[in-house]
Amino acid sequence: MRIRFVSYGPCFHYPTVWPCVWEAAIPHYNFWLMTKGAGRLECRGKEYQLEPGTCFLFTPGTKVKATYNEGIKMASFAAHFFPLPEQRIPYRHLDPIFGRSTTRLALFHELSIEAASAFKRGDPLGHQQAEWALLTMMSHLWREAHQLPHATQNEKIIEILQQVAHGSKRTANIPDLAHKVQLSASQFTRRVQEITGGSPNDYIIRERIRYACFLLMETSKSVKMVAADLGYSDASFFVRQFRKIMGVAPHQYQQTKRQAVVKKPPKSASVPSSTAAPKRSRTKKKSAKPIRSHVRRPIARAAKTQ
Repeated sequence: MRIRFVSYGPCFHYPTVWPCVWEAAIPHYNFWLMTKGAGRLECRGKEYQLEPGTCFLFTPGTKVKATYNEGIKMASFAAHFFPLPEQRIPYRHLDPIFGRSTTRLALFHELSIEAASAFKRGDPLGHQQAEWALLTMMSHLWREAHQLPHATQNEKIIEILQQVAHGSKRTANIPDLAHKVQLSASQFTRRVQEITGGSPNDYIIRERIRYACFLLMETSKSVKMVAADLGYSDASFFVRQFRKIMGVAPHQYQQTKRQAVVKKPPKSASVPSSTAAPKRSRTKKKSAKPIRSHVRRPIARAAKTQ
């Protein structure tokens, strides 16, 4: 499916007047994603609870009324478009993703920012990038709606563990994490063992060290700053965990990788200049042979005449 965009709504909207009520008749297709906040939305005679990750794909003519909880900041993303060719999408294709909460909120948030900034550039490439980002979000929702509950829950478990690993809190409360996916602590631990082959804490530590490698390579942060960002109050403990998994200390890893990037020769320098010399000498030898053969012919003719 291709898309003709009408406009992009603001990525963020923080209401300052309460109660905050949004009521509208949608004139085109509107993909709407809530990234922050809470509330409820009335549409098609049903009421939907709003929470971060809730998505809707409104069709032209849809009447919507949304009320947001007082005192909670709200952030949302909206993309207004028509499908190409311009024809109505059947409701049966939209129902599985209407009012659905995605299990990939962090990914959707990044894609929504990328789509909005690409569309604002106004060039054809920016529109293509915005189209790709929007279709990626809708395809994820469609896949989540048709996946087995077990597979969807596994993705949610991995996302929760990654959020802990990339956050500033070093310790993880397993019962709290298990509650987010409606499992007991023992069920959660067993499921993580099935998915990753280790305990939740083992996966969090490995993912945290992997993220530390990224920060050491791609940012100018020191080892102490990276340790603090990842929730380590004791930088020496972070160094020990890093060395145990990576085999080297963090500062050694940072220096080795950066030196490898700096010392990497350019492509033009990979061809040695001395290779040109033999080619010139070969050309001279080839040009000398016909000259010698040309000189011998008159001598041979003179011998015959004698």
